[in-house]
Amino acid sequence: MADGKSDTSKNKTGKKSPARKKAAASGSKAKSPAKKPASRKKPASKKKRAPAKTASGKKGSAARAKRSGSKSTAVPKASTALPKAKPREKPSESVQDSGERGTGKDRTAKASGPAGLSPGHVTPPSGKPPAAANAPQALTLSITDDFLNDISLLGLADGIPLQTVEQEVTLPAMGEVTLSLSLTVTGLEFDLRSDDDGQARVTVLGVGDVETRTLDYEGDKVGPLDSGMPSSPAPLPVSLTCLVDPFVELREDHSLSVGIDLRGATLINLGIDAGGPTPEGVDSDAWTGVLQMTSMMFAMMGDQLFTGLAEAVGLVGVDLGPEVGRLVAELGADTGPAEVRISSGVLSIGLAANSDTEGRAMPVPVAGKRFGVSVASSGVDRLVALIIERAAGGLPLPFEMDVSLGEQQVRSTLRQQRLAEWLPDLRSSVNTEIKVRLMRGQLEVMVSSAWIELPSVVPGFVNRFNRRLGSMLSLAPLRFGLPTTIHLPAGDDGSTIAVRVDDLRVGPDGLGVVLVIT
Repeated sequence: MADGKSDTSKNKTGKKSPARKKAAASGSKAKSPAKKPASRKKPASKKKRAPAKTASGKKGSAARAKRSGSKSTAVPKASTALPKAKPREKPSESVQDSGERGTGKDRTAKASGPAGLSPGHVTPPSGKPPAAANAPQALTLSITDDFLNDISLLGLADGIPLQTVEQEVTLPAMGEVTLSLSLTVTGLEFDLRSDDDGQARVTVLGVGDVETRTLDYEGDKVGPLDSGMPSSPAPLPVSLTCLVDPFVELREDHSLSVGIDLRGATLINLGIDAGGPTPEGVDSDAWTGVLQMTSMMFAMMGDQLFTGLAEAVGLVGVDLGPEVGRLVAELGADTGPAEVRISSGVLSIGLAANSDTEGRAMPVPVAGKRFGVSVASSGVDRLVALIIERAAGGLPLPFEMDVSLGEQQVRSTLRQQRLAEWLPDLRSSVNTEIKVRLMRGQLEVMVSSAWIELPSVVPGFVNRFNRRLGSMLSLAPLRFGLPTTIHLPAGDDGSTIAVRVDDLRVGPDGLGVVLVIT
């Protein structure tokens, strides 16, 4: 009884269904003796009306259909159960449903169109486990989510297009529906939480071209207007929140891979950002209807659509050149994946120390729009040597310099190059002790002690006397005030970025500094 009512109510409207238009067209073609009728498009006949009468089961329904001037067409009974979410599959695998119209359509999300989202090539993670949690680290980096949100805008000025993804599913009263999403990323928002099981919570903001297509009664795909679904007059504001796995890995060739892995991402929400304004020239009521219909489609097929999108995009990141990786290795970092930790509002990255590293890098606390860098004590020694070599234009230095750290103190030893290893070490050295601290917006450097240490052939009391004499400099120390803001080049156009030292911590194991971009 319910089926019969639904059939007659559709015919009361007097509008010709897509099936009737197809039948009329095929009937006219059949009258021409020069052309053979198409195999799939048969002319309408009384046999076509038999299933409709059987479905209705009532003469009254047939009479009402006759009075309306339209022929009754059998409508397949729609399933009332929503499709179950399918498990994630590799892009090369597909689930075939050969029972539907004998076509064996692919039921998984599919990506089409040219490849997008190409900020740079990134090598997939090797899968090796990072070093033990208590292992010493040569270099650590602490970044707040506020700082990540600011720097993410630098690469999204013109938007990044993603690959077009399609998802096919059978919905109640609508049959088979294909949802196509072409998304252009215009913004990223990080919300780092300690209870997300080590994953980073990211909200992707963008504009998307959403298209829906359905199948008519004869199995041909029709667009949104022919299927009765609204068509968007403008790109839709899309909001996607998910949990992703960030990774950093130093490789044997000294390349440094930095990125996020979407293949194991977890979808939190895929929907429409309805808080924005209505596009210019678009009726507000029509726009609201489109947003509501698209939100409903995302709610039904969001998980499968996101799975296809994640598999299509895969990895997002960049392989930094060997000049960057070589510097990281010079500071004492060992090859392999870094340890990545997610806490409340902070992303911490730690690179394990190699066997020659002395001291250990300790993460510094950061907040606001800041990031912190920590280096082990032996890495500070090497970093100072690299800075001096670069200042000398890459020429070999005629002296050696050793740097060691103390509590807010830096010790340096300067001596000439040794002539030969087999000769006795008869070199003298100049030793200094410098205290550093941040004070009144400046980096204060105070030379508290300086002395000359003679070779070991000289009696020991002479060097002890020299050191005590040099420590008297602390009575009237030499003080220097250095600016805490430096300007770093930001491009080929001569633009610069101002970076300010916000905190400085020096200890026997290493050095930590907190920086902020102004």
